[in-house]
Amino acid sequence: MEPYRPTKLSIFYHRLPHLNTSLHRINSTFDSSNHHYLTSLNIIGSLPPLILIFLLLLLLIYLLTRCCDRRKGRVSPRSSSSACCVKFILGTFGVICCCTIGLGLYGNDDLHNSVTTITKSISNINKFLQNIQAETRVAELMLHGEIPTNVRALAMEFEKEILNRTVTTEMQVNLHYLRSNISLIESRVNDLSSLFNVRIDNNNYTKVIEMIRWNSTLVLLILFIIFNIVLFYAICKYSRCSFITFSVLGLFAVITNWTLVSIYLVSAVATGDFCIAPLRSLTTEFITNRQTVSTSANNQPIFPKELMNYYINCIDGNNNPLSEQITNINIFIDSTRSITRQLKKDGMEKYDPIVLNPLFLSLFDSYSTLDNITNKIMVSSTCTLPYNEILIASESLCGVGLMGITFLLLSALGAAVVFTILVGLDSHAWIYIQKRKSVTIGDESISFLQGNQQHQQHRRGTGSSYYSNKSTPLLRGRECNGQDQILSSFTSHYNGNKFHTL
Repeated sequence: MEPYRPTKLSIFYHRLPHLNTSLHRINSTFDSSNHHYLTSLNIIGSLPPLILIFLLLLLLIYLLTRCCDRRKGRVSPRSSSSACCVKFILGTFGVICCCTIGLGLYGNDDLHNSVTTITKSISNINKFLQNIQAETRVAELMLHGEIPTNVRALAMEFEKEILNRTVTTEMQVNLHYLRSNISLIESRVNDLSSLFNVRIDNNNYTKVIEMIRWNSTLVLLILFIIFNIVLFYAICKYSRCSFITFSVLGLFAVITNWTLVSIYLVSAVATGDFCIAPLRSLTTEFITNRQTVSTSANNQPIFPKELMNYYINCIDGNNNPLSEQITNINIFIDSTRSITRQLKKDGMEKYDPIVLNPLFLSLFDSYSTLDNITNKIMVSSTCTLPYNEILIASESLCGVGLMGITFLLLSALGAAVVFTILVGLDSHAWIYIQKRKSVTIGDESISFLQGNQQHQQHRRGTGSSYYSNKSTPLLRGRECNGQDQILSSFTSHYNGNKFHTL
């Protein structure tokens, strides 16, 4: 594959100022164990929450001033033209907010595709380790089962009495050397197998966490779209209750989006620093900061730093750190084969060849199988495959992945700003919407029950007192007109019935 080149986005994020607590610039090289580097990331991530606090204070001050004006009676109903202008502005910003949310949906999908590629590369590396370990398991089974069984059968045959004691002693010595060499081969193969008894993300935590992140982000963005639908409904109905509902929902969206801006900003900067030199960053994480990669169960060293450096950087594919260990195994196998030949030469002359010949043939076949296994391990353990998978994962993270994080950052930032504006405008709108009164006529307002009570009081009085007492309050014009209309309709109805009878 072609050598890795950092993207423009990673260079941009890497060049952002990394400051410590005294506001001095520090080295922006990715190092998760460096306290000063982690402090600089925390400082970068604290900027959006500070902006959120400032904006919430401004909104609080504005609402307090509007409430004070309303209590003093300074708030007057809006004209229709002013209301239409507020509706238009709210609708425009609502559409812009939906567009920014759509950008977040696109970025969320990009980041998910990137993580999927990374998990696939991790799976391929695990298969690489698993295949090598499977080969060593075959060798271990042979060294634990078939070969010791044949050696024990030879020992039992050689224990039979023969006339030449010198030959018997020599064969017992060679048999001892044979067992010692087999033990050494078994020990070397066990060490080789333990080196590859490690898996990257064996419990698929990356896949599980990514599924949770992807689905939760998708649900959250859809929820923000529903908030905008509530806003559009409030604009169409021009309802005070709907505007107040959106104010509450919008305030939640403002807080959530500014929090997401902080998370995405830190993630983008850290990823950009990592992507400047991903191989160097991996070397720093797994070799410089840790002497060995260990299992969590017994904390025993699994991958030496030389082997890790070989697989991450792959500077010289032919300089395999395992070559010396595999060569030693092959030397012991050749020595064991020579001892077995000597035992066969001496044994076939003094003991029953019908019994010994199958045992020796089985041992030589086992030695040939061990040779094939070690040669196969030597070829398959080269750094080409894991190095290519590391490059694929790095290019996916630093290309599509970093682009997805950037889209999510821009979406969260745009939605945070637009929702902040919408909450302010929405609060400005519902404050000026007046509550409807029961009955309003011009400059006067009167209840229906009050008019009926006055009418009943006048009917209880006598006719003379009604006309003579001028100080008695008369019914209002609207009530008198209503009574005259009722009387006239009743009279016309009565006259119409009388005329019909005649």
